[in-house]
Amino acid sequence: MVLVHTQRYFRRHLNEIRDLLKDYDLLEVGPQWIEIMPKNVNKASALAHIAKENGFTLDEVIAFGDAENDIEMIRRCGYGIAMGNAMQQVKDVAFAQTATNEEQGIAKALATYVFHE
Repeated sequence: MVLVHTQRYFRRHLNEIRDLLKDYDLLEVGPQWIEIMPKNVNKASALAHIAKENGFTLDEVIAFGDAENDIEMIRRCGYGIAMGNAMQQVKDVAFAQTATNEEQGIAKALATYVFHE
């Protein structure tokens, strides 16, 4: 579920909302956008399922992210890369950091880590 409201509202009430919905994961995607997910349902669990079905592990996966809803994926993939425009908490858990999405960050990271340019 996505909850959209003003940045001011979230600054005032986000901790209260987190307390009320403590059985769920609340993830900040932007200053006016919160995702509410069942515990342990995230991009990492989806990628793990896809990897298993295709005969590889998350250690072999490169993933890119910029917001709280990407943290578990970035943490669990072998090559979790934070975009240059990522939230600091994403950068803190990333294997590496690349340029922003507007500066072709994904292409630059692929050139470095896949094509070894």
